[in-house]
Amino acid sequence: MAKKGEYKYSDEELADIASKYTVLTEFRKKEPKIYDAIVSRKKLKEFCGHMKRGRRERYTDEELAEIASRYDSLKEFREREPKAYDRIHSRKKMEEFCGHMKREERIPYTNDELADIASRYDSVAEFIKKEKSAYQTISRRGLMDELCAHMKREKPNYTDEELASVARVYNNLTQFKREQPNIYSAIQRRGLIAKLCNHMKRNMRADYTREELAAIANEYDDLTVFRKKQRYPYFAIVRRGLLDELCGHMKRNMRESYTDEEIRVAALKCKTKEEFREKEGGAYNAARRRGIFEEVCSHMEELRRPKGFYTKEYCHAVALGYKTRCEFQKGSGYAYQHAFKEGWLDDICGHMEVVGNWMRRKIYAFTFSDGYAYIGLSFDPEHRRRRHTDVEKKKSAVYKHIEETGASYEFKILTDWLDIDVVGKMEDEYIRKYAADGWKMLNRVKGGALGTPNPKKKK
Repeated sequence: MAKKGEYKYSDEELADIASKYTVLTEFRKKEPKIYDAIVSRKKLKEFCGHMKRGRRERYTDEELAEIASRYDSLKEFREREPKAYDRIHSRKKMEEFCGHMKREERIPYTNDELADIASRYDSVAEFIKKEKSAYQTISRRGLMDELCAHMKREKPNYTDEELASVARVYNNLTQFKREQPNIYSAIQRRGLIAKLCNHMKRNMRADYTREELAAIANEYDDLTVFRKKQRYPYFAIVRRGLLDELCGHMKRNMRESYTDEEIRVAALKCKTKEEFREKEGGAYNAARRRGIFEEVCSHMEELRRPKGFYTKEYCHAVALGYKTRCEFQKGSGYAYQHAFKEGWLDDICGHMEVVGNWMRRKIYAFTFSDGYAYIGLSFDPEHRRRRHTDVEKKKSAVYKHIEETGASYEFKILTDWLDIDVVGKMEDEYIRKYAADGWKMLNRVKGGALGTPNPKKKK
């Protein structure tokens, strides 16, 4: 057994194990601990330089056509050759290369069948988990109130009067959203933002005068406190290049440099590395930069989890606190990584919402009590609903209509996940269908624009 401070594997052992593999991907999968040890010692190029990287060169159209010709079923092709399938999709060659394949035709549910299935469940959450297809069909046909009224819903059923009484207590919208998220979400869903939150102040301001900024800055002596408590004035000052002028009198919690002795003294005050990082962040970072971190922390206790701590049951219990895999990964990284390595993610994340991506979208609709409607598509419809009704996104046609008329609305998801080569046409068809049914459409442009899943990357 390796002593504390010694490596479990010697460099010769790592090199010997790595020499048995010719493909880096295979090595990483079959010897994850050896691979991690090599990476941590910065020996990847030295020990794994002879290995091939398992990256696929760009497919030609001839190669894609040859691969597609091996399959008679589109489902089987998508499961066994996902990369080739995605390339064909992105090049819009589905009909050309996959036209000969069988598509699975879904037999639509009748309303009686849906009613029979829904009657077996007492909880909406359980119904969604076990009968997802039936739930989506009920939601798409607008039969939720009729067929699922007997089921329990986890969200509290607030009355409009209860929502109004809570909203009246707050004068600041940001504080209201932070302290009463369930109330705020209920107000958003019912389209009552303009009616119940109109008296609240909005923190985001772009029209601060120089005198206002100077007056706010003069109230603080510490730059860190000012940045935390007056976020938007601080950003306005930085954008206008007035930081030195208006905040020059404030203290900066920064150290020019630490001596090695000062770092050791700071480290001796702390019992653990976590405490050292939180209480003496500057000395902590300086120690890591100079390569004396382990030396100055040698007296500290190790707070590592014991081997076997992250069991499947524990990771499942942690995962139940999150709605999506992304939230799980960000909020509980260690549990997520352990579940990923052990192959438990599909089992413990079955309750989570599936969020779309660049290749898939859902179509949704806002219908208003005054006869207006709006049709859109999104890879995350719930997020898009919040953006449409967010008071800080006033350019939305939906928000403008709510603000001008005060009309209440209903939000519906009209389809399941659709591939990007068909979703644009489907959105346009829904716009025409709603218009033909007598709805006045708020859509200002023709349907079919796919947008981007990450606007920050758009140039």
